[in-house]
Order: sequence, then structure tokens, then C-alpha cells
Amino acid sequence: MEAMTGEEIIERKGLPIALDMERFVLGACLVSRMDVFEAVAAVLVPDDFGLTKHRTVYVAMLEVAALGRDVDHATVAGYMSDRGELVKWGGLSVILDLEEGMPSLMPGSVESWVADIREKSALRRIIGLCNAGILQAAAGDSSDAVMARLDRGISGLSESADHEANWRNPGEVIAEYPGGLQNFLCPTRGGTGLPLPWPWLQEQICGLQPGDMFIVAGRPSHGKTVVGLDIALHFAKELGVSVPYFSLEMGSESLVRRMISSTGRVDGHRMRTGHLAEDERHRARAAVAKIADIPLWIDYRQYNPLRMRMAIKRLIAKLKTGEHPPLGAVVIDHFHLLAKSHVGQDDRSAWVQASHDMKRMAKEFQVPFVVLCQLGRKCEDENREPALSDLAETSALEQDADAILFTHRPEMYVRNRSSDHLRGLARWILAKQRNGPTGARDMVFLKEFQRFEERAE
Repeated sequence: MEAMTGEEIIERKGLPIALDMERFVLGACLVSRMDVFEAVAAVLVPDDFGLTKHRTVYVAMLEVAALGRDVDHATVAGYMSDRGELVKWGGLSVILDLEEGMPSLMPGSVESWVADIREKSALRRIIGLCNAGILQAAAGDSSDAVMARLDRGISGLSESADHEANWRNPGEVIAEYPGGLQNFLCPTRGGTGLPLPWPWLQEQICGLQPGDMFIVAGRPSHGKTVVGLDIALHFAKELGVSVPYFSLEMGSESLVRRMISSTGRVDGHRMRTGHLAEDERHRARAAVAKIADIPLWIDYRQYNPLRMRMAIKRLIAKLKTGEHPPLGAVVIDHFHLLAKSHVGQDDRSAWVQASHDMKRMAKEFQVPFVVLCQLGRKCEDENREPALSDLAETSALEQDADAILFTHRPEMYVRNRSSDHLRGLARWILAKQRNGPTGARDMVFLKEFQRFEERAE
């Protein structure tokens, strides 16, 4: 049986391809000045060409140009001949046929052909991605594994669809900055990001910026959830933005009780046990009135990164109805309780993948992600403050994070926690920041109200 040509395979499988446009673009590169080829090379990659022979010619053109030689009939044919590719594809006809029927080059012609090639390339990739998903599902893989692969593939398609360079000189960067030159040189005191509720931390970080991943890490009971919840509460109540709070550990009712305790300065333990005095009940009711309708959305379910992304997208669709403010930030409590994306995935690779997914989602949704993270026992066993080395098991977090804050309560290291000299003492360590200083600040932990306050200096 005779082997099918590339064109016959495309036709038999019904895959989208812009055959003429591929020929015309390659032909235009051969007969035009180098700037035409360079414009094409800045946009198209070899896999954008549907036929193998077209892809082979294009690769030859790229390699000829990389050698510093002009891309024309002679250089490309000679290069392919030296590698045995010219004979493989029928001799010089593979080069000469590219110009057959090519229209006269007019302004915008090549750009139009390139756009058509990219569109058909994207459609072929989508078909391939869907087929792979079908095979994976038919083979018995879990739905989470299939969806994770599809999600990564779709994200890759979106990124490749926008791979054209977007060069801007310094003047253009400043001109496009919100508020122009004045705000660029003299931003609002404290920074331009979403302001944090603690003056020292706000001064250090200058607010959480869109696309940031902010890690809050500590040992159990050292106040990670207190920090994450206070940030979410502050953003939703004071700044009026929507904040989804993914609680993978603590139930929704417990989180709301903590909000009431912190907002109304009501003893949380007395509230849980039903022993509030009348003035405390009054403060609790006042706190409920303040937080009841704020756009802080709590979800207490098991999530993996893919399902979390889908949940955020559904929430964004809900917010677009106009009844609630737009998405402002996302809080995840906590990182190590995220479900694995794949059955059988080991912890380390799952955490690496999850960290990359968190950062990718922050950039995709253009909001800061506040990710709470539990540290191992090493710093406690060594009776010291936490450090970046304590993130060794999840080193991807250190790489992906824009800022890392450790919460430390020395009294939690002491067996006899009734020791008065340590009660309420806390220390925050800003161990990493991409765009500013690091440092530490003494804090006070008000256990009965589940809140941190800056310690008087």
C-alpha cells in the first residue's frame, strides 16, 4: 500500500490547516528582504506549520539565519542539501513550489497569512489535546488527572497564543502606569498595592500587588490563620473587594466566630462556651452587623489546584452580575492540605506542582494569592525562629513566592505555657521580598481575640 502524503493525512483526518498560507509565507520569506523573514520568525514557531515538509523548510530558514546568512533560495536549498533533506522531499521542487500561485505581496499580506497559520495551528493543538484527554479517560485515569492535563494544556495554548513580544521603552512603561509620571515617582505613601492592616508590614511590602504570591508560614498554633483571616477581612471589609477564602482545615463556623472575636474584641473561648457577659454580647452583635454582608466568600471543602482554579472562575462569573465587587485577592489555608492533582503522585512533586499552579493562577487572575504554609518541626526542635531553610521540603514555594512572612510565638516552644514572661510575645520575620527590604518586627498576640497587634517600641 502506497504511503499517504502529508496533504492526504491532513485531509483524511480532517485536521485544520492553511496549506496555501503556509506556502505563501515561506515563499515570501525567500523572495523578500530579511526583515520579512524576521517578522515571521518573531511570531511563528516550527510546530505552527501543519505539513512536515513545510516545517522542515522553516527550520532550515531559522538555522540559516542563525548562522548570519541571508534567507534565500540558494542558501536554504544548499543547507537542506547538505543534510540530505532536499532529496528526501523531492529535490528543488520543495523550494520552488512554495511560490506557485502566490499573490503579489501587498502591505499586510504576510501578516494576514501568518494569522491564518496560527489560527489553524491552535485548532490542531486543541484537537490533539482533546484526543489525548479521551485516550487518558478511556485508559482508566482519574477524572482529576484528566482534567489537570487538559487544564495545563489549555493554559499552554493560551500562553503560546500570546507569544509575540510586547516591547516597551522606559517612557512607555511610565506613561502606562496608573496615574502617570506623578504616581510613578511619588506613589501613595505605603505603596500602590492592596494595603495591609499592620503599618510595619505595609511599609515593608508596599501592599500586595496583582499577581503576587505572599506566603505566611509557621508552626501549628503560631498564628498563620489569624494573619490570613485578618488580611481577608481587611480587604473585604475595609477595601470592599471580593476575597475567596479556601479553608482546607477549619470549618466555616469556626472562621466566622474568629472574625466576630477579632472584630468585636470578644473573648473567643467564652463565646464558644456560651459564657459571654452582656457587654460582650453587645460587642459580638455589633461585630456581626459589620461583617455579615462583606464580600468574603468561605469554602470549606477539599481542593486540588485545578478544582480551585475552576471554583475561582465560577466565582468571578458570579461577581460579574454586578451584585458584588470584583475579585481582589485569594487566601488559601493551608498549602499542605491541598489534594494531589494525580493519583499516586508523591508529596514532593505534588507540592512543587501546586506551588507553580498557585503562582500561575495569581498571574492569570491578576490578584494577590495569600498562601498559608505549615512548617516542619525542625525549628521547634532546635528552639529557634523559623528561617527559609525550613521550607526545604517545599522549596518551590521559596522560589515562586514574591514575599515570605514567618509567624513565631516563643511561648509555644515552652512546655509550661503559663510562663508570664513569654505570654503573648510574638515575632514576625519577613524573610524574603523580591522588591524591597526584609526584616523582623516584635508583635503581640492577643489569644482571646485571635489577633496580632504591633508591639509598642
